Amino acid sequence: MPCKLCVWYLTLVTQMKNITLLCCLIITPAMLTNPALAQIDSLWSSILELDDQTSITSISVADDGGIVVAGYSGSAFIARFSNEGEFEWTTSLDTISLQSVITTREGYNVGVGFPGWGSETIVYCFDRDGQLEWRSLFQRDSCWIWENSLLELENGDIMISGTIVRIINPFDGSFQANLFLLRVTADGDSIWSEIYEAEHNDWADSAILTSDGGIAIVGSYNYDDGSVQLVVRKLNSDFEVDWVVVYDQEFDTKCGIVQTDDGGFGILASGLGEGPGWGYDAGLLMKLDSSGEIVWQTLISDSAYFNTAGIVYCDDGSFAIAGTHDPFFGGSSNYYFVKMDASGRKLSESIFGGVNHDVCYAIAQTGEGDFILAGNSKSFVEESTLAGWLLKLSNRRNFVGGRPPISPPSSFSLSPAFPSPFNSSTFVSFQTPFTGRAKATLVDVNGREMWADWVPAIAGMESQIAIDGAGLSAGTYWLRFEQNGQAATTRLVLVK
Repeated sequence: MPCKLCVWYLTLVTQMKNITLLCCLIITPAMLTNPALAQIDSLWSSILELDDQTSITSISVADDGGIVVAGYSGSAFIARFSNEGEFEWTTSLDTISLQSVITTREGYNVGVGFPGWGSETIVYCFDRDGQLEWRSLFQRDSCWIWENSLLELENGDIMISGTIVRIINPFDGSFQANLFLLRVTADGDSIWSEIYEAEHNDWADSAILTSDGGIAIVGSYNYDDGSVQLVVRKLNSDFEVDWVVVYDQEFDTKCGIVQTDDGGFGILASGLGEGPGWGYDAGLLMKLDSSGEIVWQTLISDSAYFNTAGIVYCDDGSFAIAGTHDPFFGGSSNYYFVKMDASGRKLSESIFGGVNHDVCYAIAQTGEGDFILAGNSKSFVEESTLAGWLLKLSNRRNFVGGRPPISPPSSFSLSPAFPSPFNSSTFVSFQTPFTGRAKATLVDVNGREMWADWVPAIAGMESQIAIDGAGLSAGTYWLRFEQNGQAATTRLVLVK
């Protein structure tokens, strides 16, 4: 059943035995290229459990502030939450996957997906209460179709962007992939479709409407030798090709695109890259001019596995980016949120999740300017269970300027618990010069280990641990942290 989960400011949460451990990651000026300190608040978080394998893959925000999500849980589903994160309704669908969902200007919820590995595209339209208005099925012979983006045109028609894969030889597995557009009316009738031929396999990922009434699409070219290159295509208002630019970067995973105020574009991608600092599955942000020429490009994350989820262009000219961050390359993963200014400088960086795997797939901005991140979590549910996870972040930032950058500490440091003695919960802050995992161990006065586990730690960040004493007896305890041969211990006194 859907349930509400409260999340603390910049909080990582994990359940270990009878103790709740919360790691709050607080951004310090040392992490910023801007000398000001930007602090982002998390407003609420909600868990969606339709069965034991639920995941949210797409998100849309309605004009009334409601949040519509799509995903899979045995079969595809569409669901809605209030602006405060309260679950409202869900509808299961007769398809395997719902790739994208949008809320139209009239308040209808339109989703697109496919019933299986085949040549069919299904488009659904639901009213505000989740009741099905219409369902349309479109089919092409001898091909597979992957739908990735839904766009509402000025006249209310719906444009579906994706990739169509036509089988060339079923015996040797050869195929040709191309950009595919399908236009349907607001009533679900197909009125136009087009396949855009390319010399190489052309995988379309994300599409947006442009200010001139056209469409811009980002994706990748895949070559016979296994290499890939990022590609951006601009269509005019008649959906004819204006230009195509191929970039010499091997970024092809979950690409995103936004249009900037100057008519250019922001491009987000993750994957392999070349040159100093480019790492495995790093994140790339590129600023293009209106003709597709690179203005600047920068890495988002080069110190850990990072897979992008989406990008939002903000009113102040900055870029809000969401994705999945895994500093341990498979050990655990968390939601990752970063703000970049109009010049590509990092303004803020936040990590949310637990010590299990939490994967972010989508980001959207509300009418108030806040952000919704969506994906799945294994940290807040029972073992072997996967649940959809929604997280709302505030766009209201408190800037503290005039302070010189603070270098990461040279050694591991642990602050005294506060409050201590404590009745229900207490907090311990620590700092580390290393990015990686720190081992946290709680023992009683007799040296008996209450629990021990690894917690995320990032160099230059102050992390805060909240200890819930509900499952402990009154008495004195010692909390010990160890990392890279360094250790620190602090005393906790619990009274009941």
